[in-house]
Amino acid sequence: QAATRFVVDVAMDSSDPDAEDYVSQARCYDLVGRRVLEQTLEGFNTCLFCYGQTGTGKTTTIMGEPGRELEDEEKGILVRLLEDLFRRASEFEDGGQEVHMKVQMLELYNDRLVDLMRRTTSDGSMRRTASASSRRRPSLRSRSPPRFSEGGPSQGGPRRRSFDFGAAVEHVRSEKSERQEAVQQPHQKIDVKVHPEVGAYITGATEETVESAEDCLDLLVYGNSQKTIHATAMNAQSSRAHTIFKMSLDVQHESRGTINLPHLYFVDLAGYENERTTLVTGERKRELAFINTSLFELARVIQGLTQRGE
Repeated sequence: QAATRFVVDVAMDSSDPDAEDYVSQARCYDLVGRRVLEQTLEGFNTCLFCYGQTGTGKTTTIMGEPGRELEDEEKGILVRLLEDLFRRASEFEDGGQEVHMKVQMLELYNDRLVDLMRRTTSDGSMRRTASASSRRRPSLRSRSPPRFSEGGPSQGGPRRRSFDFGAAVEHVRSEKSERQEAVQQPHQKIDVKVHPEVGAYITGATEETVESAEDCLDLLVYGNSQKTIHATAMNAQSSRAHTIFKMSLDVQHESRGTINLPHLYFVDLAGYENERTTLVTGERKRELAFINTSLFELARVIQGLTQRGE
């Protein structure tokens, strides 16, 4: 049988931290994330898919190591990119421009879009997540990059925020399950529309204004707590849907008005599953069918785009 040849930009091995060619989270960001950021700021719409079998570390690559504090070496691609993005935004302000950023977070569950930033109050009414848009906007230049590492008065120096992303998500998730008085309402319908000039876009989803990487992280924690997750034989925390994080940017210039920059997308895809190894039945099996079919169709789209580009 003839060998299959694959062409890739880079191959990364993160299996052995002691290996000479070990690729850490920081190195992974240098190889992939920085290019995404630069291309966005150059005017290109960018999208990073995390694709692979269930349980292989896709969410860890994007967000960070679950159950570990987000020290510098543990932060995922998205967290690192957000920090760099707000640093770069301060450079725009140095040139007399003002940067505005908005985020959305959705999941595609069984071919239905769900708003992960939607909240329900105790009386069942809808409310938006706490947004930076309701606060007075400070200058980006006055803010230092957020730090998510250990520290405190006992170690000397100013207290630094310690943050465990996985624990924070589980805390919000448990609060949601314990809030028995919350009345569950049907999700607001999210429509996908296509415009001949702007292309595909969605309506009906929450869009939050953010002023810092920490604002984004707070929303990520809440959004991840709303994701559809169930245990299978291969993954105790298996995502049953594809998660989509979108950031929109625009720059207000004194002489040229508002300039809309491209959109930045991160997509944490649910992992490909084999029915015999995951041992799923009932609703989990139905989810498996939607997951695998959508991944197959995505592969066809990517292959078609590649062939058209050649």
